[in-house]
Amino acid sequence: GKNALLSNVDGQQNSAFGNSALVNNAHGNQNTAIGVAAGGTIDGTGNVCIGAFVQGESGVDNSTYIRNVNTLAQPIVAGIDGVTVRLVDGRLGHGVSSRRYKQDIKPMEEASEALYALKPVIFHYNNKIDPTQTLDFGLIAEDVAEVNPELVVRDGEGKISNYRRDAINAMLLNEFLKAHRKMEEQATQIDQQAATISHLKKEIETIIAHSKEQDLQIQRVSDQAQINTSDARVAATDQ
Repeated sequence: GKNALLSNVDGQQNSAFGNSALVNNAHGNQNTAIGVAAGGTIDGTGNVCIGAFVQGESGVDNSTYIRNVNTLAQPIVAGIDGVTVRLVDGRLGHGVSSRRYKQDIKPMEEASEALYALKPVIFHYNNKIDPTQTLDFGLIAEDVAEVNPELVVRDGEGKISNYRRDAINAMLLNEFLKAHRKMEEQATQIDQQAATISHLKKEIETIIAHSKEQDLQIQRVSDQAQINTSDARVAATDQ
């Protein structure tokens, strides 16, 4: 394209397709730009810009910019899934959870209790990642790896990069369901205990009623005996 790599001085292994693609790249290497004015701001190395007027940024390396992905909003409905990136080689894909992609399936059971050893933190990303320095909430991947190395994601150099949020969410669900089942069992036991207490209360009330009736009968007998004794004494005095 016209003016593609116009400013190139000694940059190598760059590919520019489109008018003014990589127009300001002078020394950067291995950049790729596709589209009119694509990569117009790029001057670093290893960057990719796809789409017309996708400018990229100056002073950055190994970054990718694709037109529309930051502006097109889509609802979360059937047939739409998020894009995933395999860190070891940058391959794009999407998440899957169907049984046909899995093997050795079994209940999580106690494995999710590793959650109790995690340490949630608040933090700011450094300025290179987030120039706004927005307060964020989450976990530190290295801390997660100390609890369970299977819960972290490593980059192409084998360095710890992130933690597996989907796995931790599933573990949270498992712990919630375990707690829910325990609460249901406790509720059932409480209901049974309440029924037993109610039954015992009725039995005690019956016993108390019987006891009061017996006391009343005893009192009647005692009163009658006193009357008889008094009558007998009067009769003896008359004689």
